[in-house]
Amino acid sequence: MISLPNPTSVILEMIGAQTSPDGSFIVTEQTNAEWVQSLPPEVLVYLSNLVNDEGYPLEDCRQFVEDYGYRYFTDGSYEKWAELTDDGYDNEAVVAFVEDNGIENIEYFEDAYCGEFGSIREVVENFMDNFGVDVPSFVVIDHEATWERNLRHDYTFEGGYLFNRAW
Repeated sequence: MISLPNPTSVILEMIGAQTSPDGSFIVTEQTNAEWVQSLPPEVLVYLSNLVNDEGYPLEDCRQFVEDYGYRYFTDGSYEKWAELTDDGYDNEAVVAFVEDNGIENIEYFEDAYCGEFGSIREVVENFMDNFGVDVPSFVVIDHEATWERNLRHDYTFEGGYLFNRAW
């Protein structure tokens, strides 16, 4: 029978290796050590795999668990989030999507994401360009009213990011 190392000891060993110049533990690392020791066994095994085998940062994993809980950590939502940011999406865009749609829907981020815009005016002008709308210069567009009346039902604009609701 193969004897595997205890996941707790592996992570604690990794944490314990980082000390201050005087040899004492760095305070934030002690907090991480205590946090790791408090995890339920199934979460600890999952965390150990992500940190030790996959190379995910412990601090990022911890922050995710503290923000969204064990369930979404162990269901793959953390890895999806990391994949999205690795693929070039802004972390702030993912945060905006999750705040508006919930962490349980993170798998739909790419389907919903329409881009980053500075204002509702830019969003409406982008739609006009995409649909080939040519407005004479003497016509005034009420961008806010266009958003409120027509676009806000199908899209959300959160933190400067536009998302399609029909994912």
